[in-house]
Amino acid sequence: MAPVPRRQWPAGFNIARVRHAAGLLLVFPATTINAEPAEPAEAHVVLTVRGDTPRHPGQVSLPGGVVEPGETFEQAALREA
Repeated sequence: MAPVPRRQWPAGFNIARVRHAAGLLLVFPATTINAEPAEPAEAHVVLTVRGDTPRHPGQVSLPGGVVEPGETFEQAALREA
C-alpha cells in the first residue's frame, strides 16, 4: 500500500509558464425528479461536457478554467461556469 511516486516534470518544462486555474463544484438540492418529489438527501452536481475541440474532446468535467490577471480563484470559477 505504498504511495506511487509522482512522475518527474517533462524535459523543457518551464515553471514560470504555469497558469493557475479554478473549478466550481456546485451542489444543489434536488426538488423534483420526473415530476415526483425527491428524497431530501438527493442532490445535483453541475458538470460540463467539452466540445469537439482538440483539447480534451468529449470529456466530462467541473466548470472552470484559467484565472485571468487580477482575478481571484472564486471570480474565475464563477466566470467560467
